[in-house]
Formats: sequence, C-alpha cells, structure tokens
Amino acid sequence: MEKHAILSAVAAGIVAATCGLAAAASAASAPEPADVPDGFIATQSAFAAEYREARIALDFPEGDTWEQGDAVPELEPGAIAENGVAAGIAHHQWLCAWEGEYLGAFADGDASRAANALERVRSWEALPWVREHVVDPEGGWFRSVVVPAMADDPGGVEEDYAFGCEH
Repeated sequence: MEKHAILSAVAAGIVAATCGLAAAASAASAPEPADVPDGFIATQSAFAAEYREARIALDFPEGDTWEQGDAVPELEPGAIAENGVAAGIAHHQWLCAWEGEYLGAFADGDASRAANALERVRSWEALPWVREHVVDPEGGWFRSVVVPAMADDPGGVEEDYAFGCEH
C-alpha cells in the first residue's frame, strides 16, 4: 500500500502536470510574454526543447517503444507549463522503458540483460531531476519495486509498470 501512495504521488504529479497543460489553456491564443510568470514555459518550441534536452541526456534501451524519437508532448495552445514538466515526462518514460526492458529480459530468461536493465531501474532515484522533484523519504518505491527484483522476483516491477507505464 505504501508503494502505491508514493507512486500515486509521482504519477499524479506527472499526470496532473500533463493534464494541467490542457487545463491551463483558457484561451486559444498564446499568452503574451509579459503574462508568463518566471519559471514557466509558454511555447511549444520551448517545451519541446526541454523535453528533447532531457531525453538526449537519458540512456533509453535500444529499440524500446518508449524511445519515441521526434514525438514530443504537446503544449496546448494558450497553455503554460512549469519549467521541468517536459523533463519530468522524459524521465518517467525512461523509467518505464527500463522497467519494460527488465520485464522482457526476465521473461526471456536473459539474466545478463535483466541485470543491466535492473541496474538502470535501480539508478532512477539517483537521476538529478528525480532527486529534485520526487519525494520518497522512507524508500517505499525502492523497497517494493527494486528489492524484490534484486531477489529475482519481478512482481514489484510488474506492478509498478502496470500502474504507471502501460501505454
């Protein structure tokens, strides 16, 4: 139960931020630059740049379906997004990609590939964006997702992937 509360907070933050992009679009026209508060993005080009910059810095598994190349989340016309939202989407996709890689490797019986993928999943909390934006002071995500996987039990990763990643 603890894991789901923590993951809910993480997922809710990403989903709320993504949904908030559309909700913040109260008019069809883009906000005037003077109307955009510091720390916010008001153009698709700036949103896309933040997203691409974050994706370039992350090592996605080769050929994974989460590696979407030029696909960039849309900033709705007239919407603004807080700095970091697009990077957050990229980081969430990265975690999903590596969890999917781990589950695929585990199902295939490829211990080396599974160990490599699990090492990436395990490192998620150490990523600078995650350290700055995700709060899990009691380590519930690590205990319920990573620790079982380290003992060859994919159940926690399966639950986490089903909860936050299935697309």
